[in-house]
Amino acid sequence: MRNVLRASLLLLLMLLVACPRGTRKTLVPDVPKSGDAAARTRFQEARAKFLRDGTGGGEFKSIVEDYPEDPIVPWAQLYAGIAALKERKLDVAAKVLGEVLAANVPDGLTARAELFLGITRNYQGDAIGALALLKRGEKAIEGDAERTEYLAAVAYATAASDRPLASLHVFDLLYPRVSPTERALIVARVEEVVAAADPNTLKRMFDELDDRRGPSMAAVASKLAVLSEAAGRGDEAARLREAAAPARAAVGLPR
Repeated sequence: MRNVLRASLLLLLMLLVACPRGTRKTLVPDVPKSGDAAARTRFQEARAKFLRDGTGGGEFKSIVEDYPEDPIVPWAQLYAGIAALKERKLDVAAKVLGEVLAANVPDGLTARAELFLGITRNYQGDAIGALALLKRGEKAIEGDAERTEYLAAVAYATAASDRPLASLHVFDLLYPRVSPTERALIVARVEEVVAAADPNTLKRMFDELDDRRGPSMAAVASKLAVLSEAAGRGDEAARLREAAAPARAAVGLPR
């Protein structure tokens, strides 16, 4: 199961990387003006290219190697880590982003590193580490595409934590933002979370779910209907199946 989940997360990463980035609003401060002008120019050109089309990430690593004492290094490391994450080089991303956090850098730079290290930790299967970083890094999200990537990381990390049912609300928020392939992954993961849950807790969840047509309602109401039917409460099971029907149709499941 762990290997299957990891494969699903990596597929999700591939799909999310392909999403358009949208409008950017950054907390990252301007690059320092006190260092080598050539290093600064190389970084600005590399960043512009990377933000434009997602390519040229290797240049950030080269800048760090060529100017190891320059104040531009943490900025270059941040983008080197983001580029490594996009290329699915998770160990590299974790190492470089961790170096940014270990340095004495402005808060905005730290928050961006925490955000992307949190996403990386989720893909590595470290749910606890991911959630702590994501909580601190949320304020550094830039644009709608990163919001989607953040929600995906929070949802899957929470599902793998000691409070998996807390992921249902986040999966409902994530579901309408992603592609059909990603939606199928979400439906399957939500069903796994619900299948392992305590029935009494599911009853409370049924009343508390905000999205009555999302994947969580489809899974929770369907599971409760099965349990009611098995307990001989046919009328209750019928009501639950009726409640589940619109949500199941909305997420592509048979009635």
